[in-house]
Amino acid sequence: TTLCAGCPHRGLFAATKRAVGKKDVIYCSDIGCYTLGGQPPFNEADFIICMGGGAGAAGGFSESTDQKSIAFLGDSTFFHSGIPSLISAKFNDHKFTMVILDNRTTAMTGHQPNPGTGRHFGGVETDMVDIEAVVKSIGVEFVETVDSYDVRKVEDVMKRAIDYDGVSVVISKCPCPLELKKEKKLVPKVCIVDQSKCIQCMTCLKTIACPALIKKDGTVVVDETQCIGCGMCSNVCPKDAIGVKQ
Repeated sequence: TTLCAGCPHRGLFAATKRAVGKKDVIYCSDIGCYTLGGQPPFNEADFIICMGGGAGAAGGFSESTDQKSIAFLGDSTFFHSGIPSLISAKFNDHKFTMVILDNRTTAMTGHQPNPGTGRHFGGVETDMVDIEAVVKSIGVEFVETVDSYDVRKVEDVMKRAIDYDGVSVVISKCPCPLELKKEKKLVPKVCIVDQSKCIQCMTCLKTIACPALIKKDGTVVVDETQCIGCGMCSNVCPKDAIGVKQ
């Protein structure tokens, strides 16, 4: 089992790993698609307890160790059990980074709506609850929302979040491709490798590890049956050898 091709969580985990570098951090995770971030090459789940458990534990580590903690939780998990942990962090002056992976749905259990998406079924119509507004209302001062397909920009944000002296929150806001496919909103695109520019450094494979990227005869090719043209591999290529076409 692996994160889907084009899953925005890949970009977030890749950027976080780059931002962390050789720093001594504790990766706190819980139950969701992002649990798969514990697999290589990301290896960003030192433990998994339950929904919201990672965020609560991160506060505990803040009190008991000098290591920096990074807590990953999904958008639906944030509403379900992450808010109390954030309030506790603010109240107790905890120093850790909370990463909220907002893929605009409850992906792990079948793409159900959650407070962040609003409800539009069963005769009930409600507006979405804005995650960033909730975080700011608690009094958190470092709050940034990012598009995880832009790995380089997210890396910069994560560096500043990790170095922040207090609780910092990064919201990765990017729709789940499977949800977009279901709603017929996914724009057909595909990534193309320019072999004349590719130097076979394998940075794209090592960084993003997308199943649509294949190592073949010493070079990288794209499986167009899986690729959605998200551009994460293009974003990290040091030679601009990967492009996106519609």
